[in-house]
Amino acid sequence: MNVIQEVAKWAKSAPKWQSDAIRRIFTQEQLTAKDEEELFELLLHENGLNESCELSPRPFSETFGESNEPGKDVALKEIHSVSGVNALIPEQSIQVALHTGLTLIYGENGAGKSGYTRIFKHACHAREKSQPILNDVRSSESKIAKATIELLVADEDVAIQWTADTPTHQLLSEIAVFDSLCARVYLDEANEVHYVPYGMDVAKRLSDLCTSLKKRVKAKIEDIPDKFMAIEDFDKDSAAGRFVWSLSNESDLQQLEILVLLDESDKQRLEDLEAIVTTATANPPKKQAAELRRKIARLTQIKTKLTEISNGLSAEKLKNLQELASNKAAADEAARIASSAAFAGEPLRETGKDAWRSLFESARAFSEVGAYPNQTFPVVGEESRCVLCQQILSESASDRMKRFQAFVVDDSAVKRSEAEAAFSSVVKELEKINITQFSDNSALLEELHEYDEALATAVENHLLSAKRRKSGIIQATEDNNWNSIVELSDSPNKNLSLAIDAIETKADQLDDADDPKELANLKRELQELQDRQSLAKWKEKILEFVEQIKQKALLVKCDKACDTTPITRFGSGLMEKAVTTRLMKTLNKEIDFFGLQCAPIQFQKKGAKGKTSHQLKLGGNAVPSNVLSEGEQRVVSISAFLAELTTAGRNIPIIFDDPVSSLDHNFRERVAKRLVQEAKIRQVVVFTHDIVMLLALERECGEQRVPSLVQTIRRSAKGPGECTSRPWHACSTKARIGILKTDAAGLRKLKESASDKYRDKVAEIYGKLRETWERAVEEILFNDSIQRFRASIETHRLKRVIIESSDYAAIDKGMSMCSAKLTGHDSAAAIGSTIPTPEDVEAAITELESFKRSIEKRRQSIEKEADKLTKPPEAIVGKSRATRILPTTIH
Repeated sequence: MNVIQEVAKWAKSAPKWQSDAIRRIFTQEQLTAKDEEELFELLLHENGLNESCELSPRPFSETFGESNEPGKDVALKEIHSVSGVNALIPEQSIQVALHTGLTLIYGENGAGKSGYTRIFKHACHAREKSQPILNDVRSSESKIAKATIELLVADEDVAIQWTADTPTHQLLSEIAVFDSLCARVYLDEANEVHYVPYGMDVAKRLSDLCTSLKKRVKAKIEDIPDKFMAIEDFDKDSAAGRFVWSLSNESDLQQLEILVLLDESDKQRLEDLEAIVTTATANPPKKQAAELRRKIARLTQIKTKLTEISNGLSAEKLKNLQELASNKAAADEAARIASSAAFAGEPLRETGKDAWRSLFESARAFSEVGAYPNQTFPVVGEESRCVLCQQILSESASDRMKRFQAFVVDDSAVKRSEAEAAFSSVVKELEKINITQFSDNSALLEELHEYDEALATAVENHLLSAKRRKSGIIQATEDNNWNSIVELSDSPNKNLSLAIDAIETKADQLDDADDPKELANLKRELQELQDRQSLAKWKEKILEFVEQIKQKALLVKCDKACDTTPITRFGSGLMEKAVTTRLMKTLNKEIDFFGLQCAPIQFQKKGAKGKTSHQLKLGGNAVPSNVLSEGEQRVVSISAFLAELTTAGRNIPIIFDDPVSSLDHNFRERVAKRLVQEAKIRQVVVFTHDIVMLLALERECGEQRVPSLVQTIRRSAKGPGECTSRPWHACSTKARIGILKTDAAGLRKLKESASDKYRDKVAEIYGKLRETWERAVEEILFNDSIQRFRASIETHRLKRVIIESSDYAAIDKGMSMCSAKLTGHDSAAAIGSTIPTPEDVEAAITELESFKRSIEKRRQSIEKEADKLTKPPEAIVGKSRATRILPTTIH
């Protein structure tokens, strides 16, 4: 089953905004804040909201085609022009064997290999990208990490300019990366191995997006009230009241137009009914009830006033005032310091102080309104006059006016003004608290004394406490002594509420005592007309409210559109299709190939919101991490990775970074064999610091007849990241002789310019020459039957070994000479030996080369046949670079 095809079918039936979201999820490692904002706008627009939206959804099929097929075949060619990545030196290039074949990239620790692998992890498809790409830590300069990645796309050269922290390009997402950290993605927090095929995270990520959008929609819904603001003003039984109480997005607004239309006869009837009802209710017991309710209103007035006083003199308000006073003092001091500097040496004292500022602001107002309208204050041009003394300004006076203006707009002065304004505003609010209001309206307290003497006394005492507290606070604003302010006594509002409730109960009882039927009918008619009159007053607000609840209904549609249930259902179904019997068999087949001795791997389904995964279990329901070693767990991870690639049905390029860093030699050999098998059908790139693994892979390429390309990343004098050919320890005798000849070619010039460096270089060459003699014994004399980086002894190669007595003499002579010379110039001087000349070095290399040729000539006929069986075919590399460069971001 092709996961992308299944997603394409699903996306085709999904809402357009959701299809756009799926497209972005598939083409980007992470959705940005901008992506979420645009998708939110598309969601609203598609459901009848956000009519001004100018965005158009781009469906999933726009990227992956109407046929629901994946993109074109992609082959990796080269990576070059790297900058801003660790301390990697520039102008380096790594090439990759085209089409099928194995590319081996060797690099020792600290050589810069990890910089290149992190580029591929961030630029291509990798399950784990937590490790950031850093700049050179030794440099203070911050650079954006960049690289150019050359591809072959359907036989067309394409170059992608990759930049860090940008979404993965669709073409680069066709390249899969696996390393030790990616392997750990198969492990959850409890170290239980999980398996999620490529593309399966679309359901989880879309679910996360919908959950985020749903929160935003609900926030908009909650901002819209459920009821009309003045609904309590309308009687539920009147026609107007029933209309208001039943307002919805489907309300008939034509009915509203009819109800609010009161003609002259309606208005006259309203006046008549008001008079009739008033007269009818003038007699007891209704009159008593009305009087009681007026008393309730007066008590409520007292209660409201006490609440205002308590709030205005609260501890929170006092704390805020203290903070404002502190801010004002700090601002005053800053302004004073600035004023001292700005007005130093002025002829008049107190210049810059408050009185002076008032005069200066008055002068500004007169200048801008009267003297020099439409000109920026201060006006100090030729023949300009002082707006105060009205004499022509001298040069010094003009300069003084400019300095004064500069001080007034200075930051410290502005901050002082702002602090003073904030402080003064709160002080004015405090001063407005009218605690003596009841003295002006003594009837309120007198009536309370008549009703409840104790309650009236409590109110008066509370007012006295409030008066003292207010006075203390105002005094503190002047002398900054905040310690003498008294606490406010407990509010009597609770007892006032009890009194109001008691009076209300009594009034209700009086109402029940008198209920004439005719009066009730008249009141009902009056209520109808009054509600219609109120309806006309609230008409515009009602229209606004209906529009709001229409939007609310559309927002509810958006909320439903963000439901994650169908997404979870699709993800679960897709997982059932993806994790098939074939995949399980393929996985166990991979594990069997690696020789992992454990019970068969089984899948146990695990689900979460929008996400379905399968936990790998051993026979007997055992958790692999509790049974398998670290190396065995790595084998399971590699097996799952390869199984997924096999069942996906597409031979996309794959990159491994140290695939066997924690495996023993048995697993190493099997992994090498398996990766070379895979290289027969796809590009396989392996980064490794293990020379044994490199040679094992190359040996497998020879035996399986798979093209191989070996390159090295090393730390040179310029720094890490220099890309060269094979590493020295992996070079054949012939390759090493070539390197030695190149080194020897520069000795003559070096001897003339720097004798000490010449001696060191000669010692280095003889050291390498000795290593090459040792390699010649393994490779040439014994026909690679014994190799130091290989565990096995291949006895069948001894059939081609022919050793003569002269060979021993040549080897002994060559090794002895190297041992004598490689010690360096200090030891050589101690025994009186001379430093070899360039001619001596060249002669020593020639002796080794002659030895090699003599052995090879001896068994030339045998080797010709052996090469056909062991030497890998030559790899093909791209020779051209693309002229069309695509940016990383595909929007």
